[in-house]
Amino acid sequence: MIGGMKVILKEHVAKVGRKHEVKEVKSGFGRNFLLPRNLAVLATDGNLRNLSTVLRRSEAETTKRHAEALKNLKKLEGKTIAITTRTNEQGHLFEAIHATTIAQAIKDQVGLEMKPEWIKIAKPIKALGEVALTVEEDKHTASFTLAVARPTERSFGRVDGVE
Repeated sequence: MIGGMKVILKEHVAKVGRKHEVKEVKSGFGRNFLLPRNLAVLATDGNLRNLSTVLRRSEAETTKRHAEALKNLKKLEGKTIAITTRTNEQGHLFEAIHATTIAQAIKDQVGLEMKPEWIKIAKPIKALGEVALTVEEDKHTASFTLAVARPTERSFGRVDGVE
C-alpha cells in the first residue's frame, strides 16, 4: 500500500478491524480519523511489545473468568428457583416473568450474580408451573428449573407486618 501506515486498534472500528488488531491503513485515514479520535495508536516497536503484554494479560483474565463461570454454573445446575407472583383465577400471570426478575431471584436464593442476557427464555413465562431454563455464560451452560407460584394468602395483602 502506497502511503500507508500500521496502527494498533484500541477499539472496534467498522470495516477496519477489531480491538487489539494491527492493521495497515491509508495515512490520511490514520492521521485524520483514527489517531485524533483515540481509536488507534501507531504500531511502533514499543506499542507492539505493550500490545503483546496486554493480550497475555487479557488471555489470563479470560481463563480466570471461564473458570469462575464454570464454578458458578455448577452451583446453579439442577436447582429449582422459586418465584411468587400475582395471578388471576385461571392461573395466568398479570405480567410475564422477565430475565431480570429471574436473575434477581438467582442472586437472592443461590447467591450468584447473573446478567439477564445470559438467561435463555424460549417463550414468555405467563402461567403458573415449572419451566426448564438454561443459562449460557462464557460458552458454558447450566440448566435449572423455575417454579412460578402464587403467593400465599397470608403474605399477600400484608402491610408493614400487620394483617
